Amino acid sequence: MKLAVASQTGTADRIALINKQRRLYLNTMRDLSKLAAVEDRGNPIAQLLIEGAMLHLQADLDWLERCQEELE
Repeated sequence: MKLAVASQTGTADRIALINKQRRLYLNTMRDLSKLAAVEDRGNPIAQLLIEGAMLHLQADLDWLERCQEELE
């Protein structure tokens, strides 16, 4: 949404927005990795939820990469 509005209004640098969001996602993935490392391996539901969140974040990162390629 921010990318669409930024391009129409010229109020923000689209690549800067992408980089900011990428940093946010990478920080969240790092936090989830730490959580997975300390989470009880005997709790498969917790592990699956963490893995699902990380896969979703990876898909978002891939999409941001695609956006950046298209805009540059």
